[in-house]
Amino acid sequence: MRKRLRLAVLLIAVLGVSTSCRIKVEPKISMSDILSKSSNLVPAYVTLEANNCDSEEKKRYLLGVVASYEGCRNAGRVFLKEWKIDIPLVQFKDMGNLATAPLALFRGKNNTLILYVNKDTIINMRRNYFKDGGANIELVIRVELLNDTQFPAKMAFSSVWINDSIAVGQQLFEYDLAPNNFVTITMSETGVGAFLREGSEPLMIVPFEG
Repeated sequence: MRKRLRLAVLLIAVLGVSTSCRIKVEPKISMSDILSKSSNLVPAYVTLEANNCDSEEKKRYLLGVVASYEGCRNAGRVFLKEWKIDIPLVQFKDMGNLATAPLALFRGKNNTLILYVNKDTIINMRRNYFKDGGANIELVIRVELLNDTQFPAKMAFSSVWINDSIAVGQQLFEYDLAPNNFVTITMSETGVGAFLREGSEPLMIVPFEG
């Protein structure tokens, strides 16, 4: 009996190590947000894997921000719970505000749009969501950008996936976004790793002047 119990405990431990924790962060922004002279808040959606949809959580802190519960859905082998948060899109002139932001988008002086996270938020992410201190985390960062202007928007990317179909390497890839259209930008695994190590990672250059 003791041998069987030890075997069961060992099996649970092995399964726990091999199971990854998946968290997806999806900011939704517009060209008007980026080109604004003022810093503003933009919506982002955080999706976490769960064992079931039985417990409904109205509000909780996610990534250091108060989040509102959007719902839960069955995704086959797992259930996905989604929350909405508002994160600041900080213009260069207000870069001092980054010091107090748990998570933010930052438009640098050269029009580079950067995703920023402070060290405390990373520590809490590792503690709450990462298995084995981060070894088995699957973090997905996917930005949806809408061109809500009347003009084509030229931008440049590197080390991302565009519209989940175009793989962009380290060299800059220019992209034109027509008015009233949107593009999705998914950070590469290399980019996510750098984001978690350094606390920031460029997403795109927009507008790109060549």
